[in-house]
Amino acid sequence: MRSRNKSLDVLRAIAVFMTFGRHMAAPQKDLPPLVYNILHAWFKTGWAGVSLFFVLSGFLVSSLMFNEFANTGGIRFARFYIRRGLKIYPAFYCLLAVSLVLAYAGPHYFQRDLTPPGKLEWKIVLSEMFFLQNYLGYIWVHVWSLAVEEHFYISLGILIFLIMKTYPLISPGTAAHDRFKPVPWICAMVFVTCLVLRYLYLSGAPRTMDERFAGTCYTHLRIDSLFFGVFLAYFAKFRSSSFLTWVKGHSILLLATGLVLIAPSLKYEETDAFMFVPGFTLMYMGFGCLLLFMLYHDWKPAGRFIAKFFDLLAYVGQNSYSVYLWHFPVMYIIGLFLPSTGNAYYALIAVQNVAGLIVGLVMAKLIEMPVLTLRDKFFAPTKGLTAGV
Repeated sequence: MRSRNKSLDVLRAIAVFMTFGRHMAAPQKDLPPLVYNILHAWFKTGWAGVSLFFVLSGFLVSSLMFNEFANTGGIRFARFYIRRGLKIYPAFYCLLAVSLVLAYAGPHYFQRDLTPPGKLEWKIVLSEMFFLQNYLGYIWVHVWSLAVEEHFYISLGILIFLIMKTYPLISPGTAAHDRFKPVPWICAMVFVTCLVLRYLYLSGAPRTMDERFAGTCYTHLRIDSLFFGVFLAYFAKFRSSSFLTWVKGHSILLLATGLVLIAPSLKYEETDAFMFVPGFTLMYMGFGCLLLFMLYHDWKPAGRFIAKFFDLLAYVGQNSYSVYLWHFPVMYIIGLFLPSTGNAYYALIAVQNVAGLIVGLVMAKLIEMPVLTLRDKFFAPTKGLTAGV
C-alpha cells in the first residue's frame, strides 16, 4: 500500500463536506435563528468546495509529473493518462449507467430542467460520456467539475510535453531542476486570461441567472483554479529551499490570509458579479494558502478525540471521489420523498447527509478501490507524492 498524506486527505474531506451543504435541502427560515444561521452558512458556502478540489487536483497531478521527471529524468505520458483514466472512468461510468437506468424508471428522479426520462436526449448522454457536461448538458449538475478537471489533465499533459520538447532548444544546457522554468509564467498568463474572460462574459449582453451559473462551469473560465495548484507545486518542487523555508516560517500568516480570502463566500453566491470575476481568483488563492498551511505547518491534532476525528476525516478524504460522485444523486432522490418543513427538516438533512456519505463509501469499496488496486499492480506509480491520485 502506497503512503498517503493525511493532511491532503483531510482537505479532501473538508471539500466534499462543503459540497454536501450546498446539495442538501435548503434550510427553512422557520428554524431557530442560531440553527438557521449555521445551516445557511453551510448551504451558502458549499459551492466553494469545488474550488478547493480544483486547487488540490492541480497541485497533486502536477506534482506527479514533476516528481517523475525529478526521479527518472522523463515522464511516461501514456502511463500517466492510463492511471488517470483508471482513477476517473470506472466509478464515473458506473454512476452514468445507474443514471440511465433511473432515467427510464420514472420522471421524478431528475431535475425539472432536463428532458423527461424515457426521452433523455442522446446529446446529453454523449456529453456525459466524453466529459463535455459543462458545455453541452448534464444529467446530474455536480459532474460539471469533472469535465473541467478532465480538460485540465489533457491540457497539462500537452503543456508539459511541449515544455520538455522546446525549452532545451531555447536554452541549451538548461539544468534539470530548471527544465520547467516557463511553468509559473504560463500559469500567470492563465490567471490573467481567465480573469479577463470572466469579466468579458459578464460585461457583454445581460446574463440570466442560468447563464451566469453556466458560466461558472465553463472550463475556460475556471481552469485557473487548477493551474494555481500547478503554480504552487512548481515552487514546492523546484524552488523548495527558499520557498518552503518561507512557507514554514509564515504558516500562521498563510492560514489567516487563506481564511480572509475565502471569507467572501459567506456573503456572495458564485453567480454574483463580484464572486464571478475577482472572487474566484480570491478563492483559489485562499485555498492555496490553506493547502500550504496543511502541508508544511508543524502541527499535530491535540488530544486523542481530535486525533481520531482527523483520522475519520482522512478516511473520508481517501474515498472523496466516489463520495462526491454519489452524494448528490442520493440527496436529490431522498429529497423527493421526505418532507422538508418544520421539524421534519432535521430528519431530511440528516438522512441526506448520512445516506450520501454511506453510499459514496460503499461505492468506493465496490468500484473505485478494487480498480485502483489493479491499476497499481499493472501500472505502478512513480515514487513521490501519489496519495489518492
